[in-house]
This record gives sequence, structure tokens and C-alpha cells, in this order.
Amino acid sequence: MPVLASSWAEEMAGDLEAGATWVLAEGRESGTVGLYHSDGRVREELAETLVSAIGLRRVVFEAPRAAQQAWLVRRFGPTVNLGNVAPADLLAVESLRLGLRADTFGLGQPTLDGVEKN
Repeated sequence: MPVLASSWAEEMAGDLEAGATWVLAEGRESGTVGLYHSDGRVREELAETLVSAIGLRRVVFEAPRAAQQAWLVRRFGPTVNLGNVAPADLLAVESLRLGLRADTFGLGQPTLDGVEKN
């Protein structure tokens, strides 16, 4: 049974109080534990709780799979902190962040009124 999102947030808050600069939302190399369901889907409530409780700038999300990276970028924007990304995947992740791939196309692009779309 997965640990409750509130327990993760409490643990991370304690780490930050103890002096950590960032906290890690664990997903491991497989992308099938911790932050993720066994099939690799993001545990959305957990991700939302962590961002709400800790703040987006302080959480690093392990995201070894392309679908996980795309979900996190679509949901939290192109500046989301991603970790556990294979070096060979860095260009693909940067393309996601820039909205140049089909799964994030147009993300962060200005609209006619000058406001970015997210």
C-alpha cells in the first residue's frame, strides 16, 4: 500500500527545515514505484500535494520515462525540476520544455493577448 501523500509532504518539509535545498520525489530508474503507479502512471494526487505543500521550486521529480516527463511538464510547466533522466533523453526533455513535441506543443508560447499558454 502506497504511503499517504501527506506523509511525503511532512517528511519533505522536515528535510527542508533541516537544511536541504531540494527534496526528491522518488520514482527510481524503473519509474514504477513511489511517485508512480506500478504501470508507470503518475500518482497525480501525490504530485499535486507535494507541489502545494512544498512548492514547485523545491521538489525534484524523478521522471525516467518520456510519458512521465511529458505529464509533469504539461501539469507544472516547463520549469519543473526533473531528475533521473537519461543523458540520451536530454534533448527530448528540452524539446518538451520548449513545447516543440506533440505532447507539449505550444506550451509556454505567447498568445495574441501576450499571455503565455500553460
